[in-house]
Amino acid sequence: MANGYASKDSPLPEAKMRFSELRLAEEGKRAMREAFQYEFLTEIQQKTFESIRSGAEVVARAKTGSGKTLSFLLPCLDRLHEERAAPGEIAVLVLTPVRELSMQVAAEAEKLAKYYSSSSMVCMTGGVPWEEDLEALNAASGAVTLVATPGRLQSHATKTDGFADRLGKVQILVLDEVDQLASDVFRQATLDIVKVLPPASQRQSLFYSATIGDAVTKLVSQIGKPEHIYVDVIRSDDVLVPEHIRQTYAVLPTERMTECLWASLTIAAAEEEAKVVVIFMTGRIAAYYAEAFRKSGTDLPVFEIHARRSQKQRTDESERYRAATRGVLFTSDVSSRGLDYPGVTHVIQMGAAHSKAEYVHRLGRTGRAGREGQGLLLLHEFEQGFLAEVSDLGIAEVPPPTAVGEMPDFIGMPIAKNVKAQAYYSRINHVMRNSSLGKLEIMREAKRFAASVGALDEEGRPPEITRENAEKMGVADIEDPCVYIVPSPTK
Repeated sequence: MANGYASKDSPLPEAKMRFSELRLAEEGKRAMREAFQYEFLTEIQQKTFESIRSGAEVVARAKTGSGKTLSFLLPCLDRLHEERAAPGEIAVLVLTPVRELSMQVAAEAEKLAKYYSSSSMVCMTGGVPWEEDLEALNAASGAVTLVATPGRLQSHATKTDGFADRLGKVQILVLDEVDQLASDVFRQATLDIVKVLPPASQRQSLFYSATIGDAVTKLVSQIGKPEHIYVDVIRSDDVLVPEHIRQTYAVLPTERMTECLWASLTIAAAEEEAKVVVIFMTGRIAAYYAEAFRKSGTDLPVFEIHARRSQKQRTDESERYRAATRGVLFTSDVSSRGLDYPGVTHVIQMGAAHSKAEYVHRLGRTGRAGREGQGLLLLHEFEQGFLAEVSDLGIAEVPPPTAVGEMPDFIGMPIAKNVKAQAYYSRINHVMRNSSLGKLEIMREAKRFAASVGALDEEGRPPEITRENAEKMGVADIEDPCVYIVPSPTK
């Protein structure tokens, strides 16, 4: 044992284990047969079940699509069933970084809870009235598995009378996508929630992620017991991207991005059950392209999910896309982590990901359950450096796809001026944060983007930037037609 971890990453035995062979209540076995229709455990499930079921702390490293959600839900609910956990008490708390992932985990928990009558499932995330959260919790007839995002749960813990006391009864804490929960965005909220839980010595903690870095290791040490069982099903020689996913990339100028996307979707649409996910730099850019392609005459139904839409819109659209057998989803990274949409045939990434791990997560929307999938990475010319980061993933270069036949006039398409302008502004902010380009080249690149989406005015100028904002951005001194600066409004 080293650094507080006992390793459990030895190779699997040749014979896979059946759910029918587990020390598992008949309710759980029925759920696997009837609701999930699974016969065999996946590797992560086989390597963690007994440890979790017996109450051990586990840190698990597993890829998206490995069956990790069920690997913690099944032993947790089975244990509560055996121990006859008190009805109405929050016994299991599952934290996830984003609402959509919480809903996905909650859906799996709900399927299990229908068989384990002693269990109830409650999901708490943003976008739902607080009263509905509390009504669902108070109506729970069994021991509660609460799936939540840190923001909503932190708000309840600090503002809802008696809620912190209810969290004080949690027996099992699960942190799903813990690398995200350990990031600057979620770390403090996560730690604040843990403060109102029972101390580490009196609860079981489980940590799941595809990447285990320093931030995760630190968070684990702050939250869990000193010793854990470490389960790693991503070996050093493992292929991060399954062989049944064909990966390709093309590098092209900004002016050709829309044409290549149109061509790629036209090619994909030739398949009877084409189901495509297109991931953009920002939600604003995704919003522009979703509207443009709705008006383009594409054969594919258009779906749209990103942070600029309301929670209800995102939920409804997510369910529609999940149920669809054909269509294209325009989204930002809000949908690229941990979410499972069945039947996705293609993933198109419009620009470089933040990291190699993020690229793999994005690509993981396709090729689920061993099905073939295709991934296309369309890189802007200034993003070519990203190729060095993913050079070991086997991504093949292809000529940029070209439109066959007549392409819609995207530049002249009747889309509201502010939609185009917001896409332009968000692109500037994204590139400033995520590239090493100088300010002048960033603004020139942004103007090329503005031209490609029809955001230039009659005089060929990009959307205006007030003097005050230009100074904040560090572009006020640029004397070039790529920047259109106007006086700030008087206060």
